[in-house]
Amino acid sequence: MDNALRAAFTALFQLTESARIEQRSGYWLLASPLTPFPQFCGVWAGQTPAEDEACAAALEGSLAEIENAGMPFTLQVRDGLAPLTERRAVELGLTAVEPIEGMLLLPSELSQPPAAGELTIRPIGAEQLGEAIDVTARGFEAPPEVFLSVYTPTVFTFPGFMCYMGFVGDQAVTVGVCARVADIAGIFSVATPAEHRRRGYASSLVFQAAQDAFRAGTTLAYLQASPMGCSVYQRLGFRTVEHYRILSRPPAG
Repeated sequence: MDNALRAAFTALFQLTESARIEQRSGYWLLASPLTPFPQFCGVWAGQTPAEDEACAAALEGSLAEIENAGMPFTLQVRDGLAPLTERRAVELGLTAVEPIEGMLLLPSELSQPPAAGELTIRPIGAEQLGEAIDVTARGFEAPPEVFLSVYTPTVFTFPGFMCYMGFVGDQAVTVGVCARVADIAGIFSVATPAEHRRRGYASSLVFQAAQDAFRAGTTLAYLQASPMGCSVYQRLGFRTVEHYRILSRPPAG
């Protein structure tokens, strides 16, 4: 899963304005000034003891490189595989820790969720870009402008990229992205505004995205989920195979 995640982000960053992703000794560095999201700016640590040692040694410089450019810094590690890097991160003030589950799904494991009322899920094109940005921003409770450099007409030209939106009548209520690289599909940025949550909309969207990907020849689907969201995806057949930790500075105040 880790390799698939890196491949998807590499493809995405090539299409994102001002973004760069670099493989360095022991780690990957990501910088996306126009999209300052967790995991878009900072370091993904390696997984071998040698990579852990190299990443720990370079961490202070990477932290300064990202923060001096005005971006927030996050460190992503696979749980238990980068102890030196984690220890150094805490010394540098990255004491806020968010656990993230890496989940996989095989075609034979996909389970259809209960019907979600009058919900209709369909892929959208670039002509509905503004609506996708609006729903995503409200779902993540973030300013719409921070999504403008990711959700662009250019991204819609990427082979294997599909943006799905769920509608109740004419109202958009949930949105998400599926990105296929080779025969592996990643599901990202699933967002449902607060007033439309707890109705099964996101589950239905993820099911549709995974089902379409498998029908197109994908052999594996994956996503990252918070521990709270894991149960939603487990009911669709996803299972946890990786435990990640995201380290960052605690909020000011």
